[in-house]
Amino acid sequence: MHRSIKIFLVIFVITGTGFLIRNYSSLLFSSPQPAIAQTQNTDWTQFQHDAQHTGRTTVSVTPNYKITWAWADKNHIVKNFTSPAGKNITDGFEQGFQYTVMFSGQMQPIIAGGKTYFGAMNGIMYAVDALTGDNKWDYATAGPILASAGYDNGVLVFGSMDGRIYGLDADTGTYKWDYPTGAGINTPPVIANGVAYLGSRDGKMYAVNTSTGALVWSYATKVYPDDVNSPFNSSPIVAPPVLSEDGQTLLFGAENMFFYALNTTNGQHKWNPKKLIGQSFLYGWPVVKGDKVITQTMSSLPGVEFLMESVLDGLPDGVAWDQEETAILNWLNQNPHQKSMYVFDIATGNEPFQVAMGRVTGQNYTAHSPVVDNQNRLLTYWRTRDAYFFADVACFGTKYCPDFSAMDLTTGDRIRLTNSSGNKLAPELDNGFQPTIGGNYVYFSNHFRGTHAINLTNGTLTRLTTQSAKWDCGNFRAWGFQIIYFGNDTEPDCTSNNAKPSSAYNNSTGFAGIAIATTNGRSLLYVNEGDVGIIVAIEGQ
Repeated sequence: MHRSIKIFLVIFVITGTGFLIRNYSSLLFSSPQPAIAQTQNTDWTQFQHDAQHTGRTTVSVTPNYKITWAWADKNHIVKNFTSPAGKNITDGFEQGFQYTVMFSGQMQPIIAGGKTYFGAMNGIMYAVDALTGDNKWDYATAGPILASAGYDNGVLVFGSMDGRIYGLDADTGTYKWDYPTGAGINTPPVIANGVAYLGSRDGKMYAVNTSTGALVWSYATKVYPDDVNSPFNSSPIVAPPVLSEDGQTLLFGAENMFFYALNTTNGQHKWNPKKLIGQSFLYGWPVVKGDKVITQTMSSLPGVEFLMESVLDGLPDGVAWDQEETAILNWLNQNPHQKSMYVFDIATGNEPFQVAMGRVTGQNYTAHSPVVDNQNRLLTYWRTRDAYFFADVACFGTKYCPDFSAMDLTTGDRIRLTNSSGNKLAPELDNGFQPTIGGNYVYFSNHFRGTHAINLTNGTLTRLTTQSAKWDCGNFRAWGFQIIYFGNDTEPDCTSNNAKPSSAYNNSTGFAGIAIATTNGRSLLYVNEGDVGIIVAIEGQ
């Protein structure tokens, strides 16, 4: 009897411990889990990893780096590329090679079930082996594919500019279903609980069943207060939605510059649409953290690199945050048309505070969207007199480079990140980087300026990839980039970059962060290198 009780208690403890770890590990373990020596698959199943667009995974890929595979088209796949001086990633290709497959800058590869999925501007969705880049299948639509797919229980869901939402068997590429909308689709799906949510340029948000393609509901965008005669009803949706953490509220913006919150059960308003300032939501996306949603808009004014300089000029070096915050908020109050960042309470639609946020991008692009790190901090760009995480220097277009800091979502305050490294990144306003969080690293991606990795603990910067050794009047090999696609080392610094082959097409602009996944115990970074014309998988050496 006593022996039976002991056995029962042992089983109970083991079973209970397993239950706690499976269901409450995020509470039991506050620090990020080690990303080295992964022994299972950790997928990246939709744009920015999840339905809240956190852009975060516990998986990291640490220096030093090499290209495991690079995919230019079905007949041109490079394996295990390293980049000594004078070597080009296209050296093994036939003479006269031209790029024929181009990728939208808004498209982030996704990884699930041992495959990497990416769509191209030729209208084809491709699936390749996640570890080798070998072709698995491809499926042609009748329009360009400008955004990421999403994976749900063996079904791959994506939109095409032919106006249809597609569902394919993710393993074989076999057609399962499609749902027609009234115009092209250039946004990725948000997927949760067997439903995919996609916006179309026809001005409707669609909720479809991922297994069958059946319509759950649709919502036509409209102005508020209601005006049936307004030309801004049924306004195009060109940026992805985001889902609240409880899965009950879908949030998104439309090109009439209204921001919506819908009940995911029936597509009805949770609160009245909010009219925001700006000209577009294109190239950005909302992010959910806790009970807040953060969204940003594209400026309607040119010359944004120079905006605010007089405000920052009037502050001392080493200025305290409360003094800088007051100055920036005063500037925003005097220039309300310059507001570009909004934080809403998801339950009520109220703005609990105004963020002291100046312009952090040039050329009128929507600012790079925030991410959530593995310490559960919302990290974003800030326009500031003094940079701490990034280099505190002038950069192209302005005397003040932006900084990368956390945001207190109770007050809207900036929480400066420390960085003791002597080698810091200095992103330009007109060439900023989209961040992705992997373990204790933040990875920054820019199609023009390459990719970088920064250790969030000690600030160590690793320059990951760049297009050419010599270009744009710089010697990028001397800067320490580990992967250089075109080794034109013998050319002058201010070269025309003629090592890169020509292309039959131009890639579209946009910003998509790096995806990170583990397959069969191997963790890789997956990057859409739009300016180079390839999809690459990067692994630690």
